[in-house]
Amino acid sequence: MARLGGNIATAVILDLLGVGAVAAVLWRGRATSQPAYEVGMTAVLAVLLAPLDRLHYYVFALPAWTDLFSRPAPARGWRRAAWLGLLGVAALLTSGMLSHISSALPTVLRVIRQNTYNVGAIILLLVLVTRRAVLSQPPQPSPTSRPL
Repeated sequence: MARLGGNIATAVILDLLGVGAVAAVLWRGRATSQPAYEVGMTAVLAVLLAPLDRLHYYVFALPAWTDLFSRPAPARGWRRAAWLGLLGVAALLTSGMLSHISSALPTVLRVIRQNTYNVGAIILLLVLVTRRAVLSQPPQPSPTSRPL
């Protein structure tokens, strides 16, 4: 947060929002047992909340990546495009490939370049939370198929 010009209060608020979102998603899906998903989401959150930012910490995101890539993408349409696009961007940002670019970047991309791993982990966490909260909702029964 300090690199982005934020203060400690903003960082604490964002940390609490992240913890709240993950806790709500885990609490909501507590009846289902998906250990790779749950460990992956918790590990990504732990990496983001860690007071020290070390690149090797991002190996803790591997359970999240394996879980997301082992599941089918949403059906055709904008959700599928958004899903694959966000996963692609998050994978690129957390891969370390952008750290090999040494040329000057536009101002907008300079912030992302200074925080590539963090931005990638935030996108990954958002995809994990969204997957459970939005995409895995059971389909609503049609009015004609309701039991009497």
